[in-house]
Amino acid sequence: MRPYQILPFTNENLAKALSSKIPEGRILDRAQFLYLKNYLGSTDGINAKTIVVELDYVSKAYITDYSNYYATCFQEYERMCKRVHFFNVEFNDERLRKELLSESEFLNNHYLGYIVVKPLPDSVIGPTLLATYGKRENDHQRFFPACKVYHVNFFGKTLAVQSLAYQEQDTVVSACASVAIWSAFHKTSSLFKTALPSPGEITKLAGNLFFNYGRIYPNHGLDLTQVCRAIDAIGLVSEVRSSKRFDGEIFLASRIIYAYLKCGIPILLLIKSSSAPGVSVGHAVTIIGYSKPKPKASNPSKEITLIADGIDKFYVHDDQLGPFASYEFSGKTALKTHHWNSSGEKNYLSYWIHAVVIPVYPKIRVGFEDVFDRVDNFDRTFFEFDIFNVELEWDVYLEESNKYKGDLLKSNLDEDLKIKKVTANYPRYIWVAKAQIQGHVFLDLIFDSTDIPSGRCCLDLIVHDIAVAPLLMQVMTEYPKIFTDEIEGPNLDKKIYEGIINDLSGLIKKPN
Repeated sequence: MRPYQILPFTNENLAKALSSKIPEGRILDRAQFLYLKNYLGSTDGINAKTIVVELDYVSKAYITDYSNYYATCFQEYERMCKRVHFFNVEFNDERLRKELLSESEFLNNHYLGYIVVKPLPDSVIGPTLLATYGKRENDHQRFFPACKVYHVNFFGKTLAVQSLAYQEQDTVVSACASVAIWSAFHKTSSLFKTALPSPGEITKLAGNLFFNYGRIYPNHGLDLTQVCRAIDAIGLVSEVRSSKRFDGEIFLASRIIYAYLKCGIPILLLIKSSSAPGVSVGHAVTIIGYSKPKPKASNPSKEITLIADGIDKFYVHDDQLGPFASYEFSGKTALKTHHWNSSGEKNYLSYWIHAVVIPVYPKIRVGFEDVFDRVDNFDRTFFEFDIFNVELEWDVYLEESNKYKGDLLKSNLDEDLKIKKVTANYPRYIWVAKAQIQGHVFLDLIFDSTDIPSGRCCLDLIVHDIAVAPLLMQVMTEYPKIFTDEIEGPNLDKKIYEGIINDLSGLIKKPN
């Protein structure tokens, strides 16, 4: 018997491929199948054409949880999984043999990723890597900064897929929060060089303290404190924002999420839904990406405008639904996402945010709100002196300084200033605030992420558009106290202020 099967992509074949200890008939009614058949098969999804089922596969994540629990059960459970691969082109066994024996990139060019199918009677969707959505219509753009490139061994061929690991919660050795954390750790392990425990090991790290009930295995869920404990256990720090921060201000959640997500940090979102009057049901998902339309120009306003305010959807790993599920804001306080019923009809579920949890490097001490207050002061000052004749859109986000310098080298910044800034000494992580409109950048503000929140953490102001340099220079030299004021102004250190003046003077002296 061949160790693999090749099937054309159909809903029936997908159900067959995903069945293990669950009969195909029961697979058809599961929420994950209803989601995956649309995500994989439709033209709105990633448009799979061929399924290749690898019949005997050892999953590292499953084998760890198997040894921690299932191996000691009286009932026998299998060790081997299936791995189901997807391609966006049709081919048969003869073509597969030909491609495996050649140096062609055919398989790699058409690869969409895989789903591991676990030999369990309930939670069958194991570690999964699927390609992300493509471009959206109507000038909407999708971004997936928390994804990374995975290299997959496919019968000796190395295939690549841009994704972030996903799996369904195993209701015995993990909870939805455990698999949400596990997905996030797949990125933080490469971003911050930290450990990558299995979902079962994450449940152990979370512990079973006095504020929860039951036992570690079987597990019935993690609370917020346990989520933070698991993050802290691998050497990261939990940045937590509770629901009280977002009451009536759901846009604040969008701003905070975007600011860290753009750096590639996956965000854990703890949400609740009302299943019955007076009863709320908790859930945890991992935010991977976002979608936003192109910005529009507007007249200057006293109120600051952020790029994050234009986000219309976040893409999340939802273990109760599937990878890259879209969540959007509904009103001021709620989120909604779509599900499908057994007839294929789409309906919506609503949630409210319980908490946002961001796993960050310990030396990142200055938070988004600290930076936002200073950027808001700059924006208000620019408005009062009418330095710009359009409403600025501020792109405020955390960034690795070396990546920021790499982007500076590719920019249209003045060459002398460019060399000065890329050779400057910055901490590993910085906060960046770009003042721009429709993609045209006027200036960057740089903030020290390692400072104390109440400190003068602004490191630099870098002018990209030389046309604004004379007026900015005039205002800063005539009203220096406004820019160095510790209470209401941008709060610049004297040395930083003098460095900015020196940069502006050099730009103004440049010949036209």
